[in-house]
Amino acid sequence: MNTTDAGASPPAVRSVKRPDRRHAARAGRAAAPHRWLVAAVIILVLAAVPAYGYYDTFVAPLQVQMVRVNDTVITMGDYVERLRYLSVENKLAGTTVDYASDPFRLLTDLRDGELLVQASPRVGVRVSDDEVTQAIKAKLGVLPKEGEQVAPEEVERHFQEAYKQYLAQVNLSGRKFRRVVLESLLRQRMRELLSDRTPAVAEQVHVLGFKVEDGQQAAALRERVLKGEDFAALARDNSADAETRDNRGDMGWLPRRGLPGVLDDAVFTARPGEVIEPLLQDRGYWVLKVLERQDARQVEGKAREKLKDRALADWLEEERKANRAETYFDSDRYDYVIRKVEEYRR
Repeated sequence: MNTTDAGASPPAVRSVKRPDRRHAARAGRAAAPHRWLVAAVIILVLAAVPAYGYYDTFVAPLQVQMVRVNDTVITMGDYVERLRYLSVENKLAGTTVDYASDPFRLLTDLRDGELLVQASPRVGVRVSDDEVTQAIKAKLGVLPKEGEQVAPEEVERHFQEAYKQYLAQVNLSGRKFRRVVLESLLRQRMRELLSDRTPAVAEQVHVLGFKVEDGQQAAALRERVLKGEDFAALARDNSADAETRDNRGDMGWLPRRGLPGVLDDAVFTARPGEVIEPLLQDRGYWVLKVLERQDARQVEGKAREKLKDRALADWLEEERKANRAETYFDSDRYDYVIRKVEEYRR
């Protein structure tokens, strides 16, 4: 039996105040901005995923460095544009890009072109905007022929039409194409400036030669030469080098440094009449025969032009050493470049 203390007061009951509707509404309105903020963050995150994927797949690779000359960077995007341009130019000329060698040569050309642009004020070689324009007009064939009378405004109209059509063909902006022409003109002028480095008289050898892609083929062709087969016919039918194929292997009189690398050493070491063992140079095997030698012969024609090329190559090598001149190429970059060019061709 329960008993209670007669003098004790009954326990107090705490009243609970229920929130009215106005309080609930105010609380809902206070929480609403937070809900919108969370929703906005979620939407941004969901949108960022495909955006990042697009950037990572399509944008970032084009910003990868391919060439750096001091503070100037040439990106993958720049490089792909120039390779596409080279591909179209070759097609217009009736030839094709050699993807085994041209991508590497282009990388060197871009580096050397930037070296020329940066060095030209220092060495006093300049090309004006008007000279670039005239060179473009000459390339497009819109300049009047000698003795032809054409109004200047007609020449300009024809030029603008031809220029617009050409840029559409090569898929290059006017600014970037002018840069291509500028580098070409600077190269020509620097080459002539350096011509005083070339001798007027020098020891020379008269050489026959041709290039094939396979070492075993080169050895077999050399044996055929040794057995008396016509060198000219073998060069015409087998050479992978256009120049020696067209001139049937006659490389003419060459001074020292008239040929690249090991070829030059070999022809000046060989005796007249000797057919040299095949030599690897420029991704091919060369079969060479020395016809005759002269200790002092006038350097002229193609021989002089080759020495000018060597003088320019030497100067560029000096510039590379004196500046920060770097190229970046690996198998991943190569695969990406070829893929992008093929996409454009399709």
